[in-house]
Amino acid sequence: MLGDVEKEKLLSVIKQFNSLYFVNVIGYCIMDNHFHLLVKTSSVEDINNEELKERLSSHNKNISNEITESELLKYKESVKGDRQTMLDIVVLSAKI
Repeated sequence: MLGDVEKEKLLSVIKQFNSLYFVNVIGYCIMDNHFHLLVKTSSVEDINNEELKERLSSHNKNISNEITESELLKYKESVKGDRQTMLDIVVLSAKI
């Protein structure tokens, strides 16, 4: 069962997931024993490098705005796998 504290934590995780993994949460409903998410995914390749730099620096204040092109490409590749993993976790969590 999800209490108020757990619901707030879940909402926090959804917000982080939304901004870091290029997933737009269109709607959600958090109930005591399950939740629903309606999301729209974006391809990492469709995200321009400036937006990517902003997202990275907003999540890690130690990241400089001077990220190299090769570092951005490496990050985009890693996000593809990470995003699918996160989607799998959210789907699995919704079933619990």
